[in-house]
Amino acid sequence: MGKRLIKIFLICLFAVWIAFFFVDVKVDGWKKVADRFLAAGQAETAEEMYQKIKRIQPWRTLDWRTLALMYTRQGKPEKVISILEPWIKNDRLDVADVVMLSTAYEITGDTEKSRELLVTASRKVIDGNDYQIIQLQRAKLHRAKHEYDQALACLRQLQEKGLNTPESEIDTILLTVIVSPERLSMMDIEDSSLPDWVKEWSRSISDVVDESDPSQRWFLIGRRFGSIGEWDLAEYAFMNAVDLSPEMADSWALLAEARQQQGKSGKDAITRALELAPDSPAVRLTAALYYRRQQDTKKAIELLEENIRDNPNEVIWYLEKGNALAEGGRLDDAVMAYQRAVDLYPEDPAGYRAAARFSIQYAYRLEEVGLEAANSVIALDRDAPDGYDLKGLILSALGKPEEASAAYQIAIEKDEKYAPVWLHIGQMALEQADFSSARDALEKSIKLGGRSYEAQLAGRLLKEYFGEVIPLP
Repeated sequence: MGKRLIKIFLICLFAVWIAFFFVDVKVDGWKKVADRFLAAGQAETAEEMYQKIKRIQPWRTLDWRTLALMYTRQGKPEKVISILEPWIKNDRLDVADVVMLSTAYEITGDTEKSRELLVTASRKVIDGNDYQIIQLQRAKLHRAKHEYDQALACLRQLQEKGLNTPESEIDTILLTVIVSPERLSMMDIEDSSLPDWVKEWSRSISDVVDESDPSQRWFLIGRRFGSIGEWDLAEYAFMNAVDLSPEMADSWALLAEARQQQGKSGKDAITRALELAPDSPAVRLTAALYYRRQQDTKKAIELLEENIRDNPNEVIWYLEKGNALAEGGRLDDAVMAYQRAVDLYPEDPAGYRAAARFSIQYAYRLEEVGLEAANSVIALDRDAPDGYDLKGLILSALGKPEEASAAYQIAIEKDEKYAPVWLHIGQMALEQADFSSARDALEKSIKLGGRSYEAQLAGRLLKEYFGEVIPLP
């Protein structure tokens, strides 16, 4: 009897093992299919299969992190929260998860949860690199909320621990101007290893922080921030300026510019500026730029023509009119506007420079207009790099890479720190599949370009082709 029971038990055990084996094989198949869906970017299908697997085998290791990252890239913060939030109780979040989850909370408007998560994480982490990442994220989120004193406190905590980065040092300088500009003179910027553009900018901002008129001081600070593309800080400065002097039309106009540069609506601000100073050339010019970006080229041209009527000898009106006409598809008229600028001031390279860039952008009469204009820029200033750089771009567009390379080389000889030429060398190298040269050139453009458009574009190309991310200096 005992042997029979043992035999039955072993048969049952074997049957259970066989059942588990076949289930395991089946689940393995589901996981491989789910992973393929994930690799193909089909996040929701992959999640459905992951959930199915989880119900059957909750202990199974699945790639939830990659799924959350994909949802982050797809702009689905609720999905990110549903995946990562349960991990808080189990203390399974690593630093990358914390950043992802806090960002998702911010996007969905749950600021308190985001801050609580980051503060808790900053107290728990031991590794210096993890602490650095958390503090930088905290500073970023505080800055987005215009909580500049708190953002600055996070960055200073990094400094105290010796964990600051070149990027965080620059942000510390920028935020110091907003929070306590009088402290700028106490910062050792000139003798630091910071990029030259930062030192130059700090000198320019030092000239305005002592301005006695508060509204004018904020206006000038806003312009300085706008000059380096820090449009969120520029917006804050211009908001302070209009709060202090609501009748200051220039501040309203540049507030519209700062908002539009961030993808926000500047309509109310530009309308107010035009109401306050409808005859101001500066306000009309800023408004024309605003309407150009709104694709209302007719309105932009009307404003510029008013400026031309009142002051026909100002070259900038013709250059901007040419840009507006080009964007409206009136390319021949655009050339005439640039030619008018050249006729007014034939010794000023600005008109030729604008014509060359227009020709490149629209592939319009590259040899007759673009190349001739670039050569004129060179003739007017043979020691400046930009004319040779423009010539290189045009020759590259004409399918003459060897001549383009020669022009770029001259530009480097004139000024090896001229960031745009390194971007263009990198772009041409990518077209020729010379990836080693492309990477070197793009990295130089980022290093030299500060936070310029060229540096940002170089960063995007570096990430797209090489998977590398280099923070802008």
